[in-house]
Amino acid sequence: MSCPSKDFDTFLQRYADPADDSVRRQFTDDPLEYEVPTYTVEEETASSPITHISRHTGRSRLDLFPFRYFKDAKVFDQLVSDEHGTRRQGEVGIPVSIETTKDDGRRVDFGMEYEMDTYVFRRGQGCWHLTRAVNLRD
Repeated sequence: MSCPSKDFDTFLQRYADPADDSVRRQFTDDPLEYEVPTYTVEEETASSPITHISRHTGRSRLDLFPFRYFKDAKVFDQLVSDEHGTRRQGEVGIPVSIETTKDDGRRVDFGMEYEMDTYVFRRGQGCWHLTRAVNLRD
């Protein structure tokens, strides 16, 4: 599969398409790095690093990016499932900020302040690839 767009904003919208996960499967590293606070995975000591990085493979790596882009509303949001089926989590959508990093990579933040998830996309082989998911709010 070729890169779905030369423009990152459009790429991210296609990456987060709720109806088609082929872009996520193709452009998510396997294994995908997942960074969390160390205290969430082990007893902390004075010599413990602040964060812990694990590597997720196969289908589980795709679960670390729960955000979807809804074209009709022009917003990113999460999906929730209940007795009525699967739907968007909220009415407003989730705030997104995108920062360009070295070598034309991107850092994408979903949420605000202490309720933020961060995703690192690196540019390589003609397209962006999700290389790390960061959840420091736990």
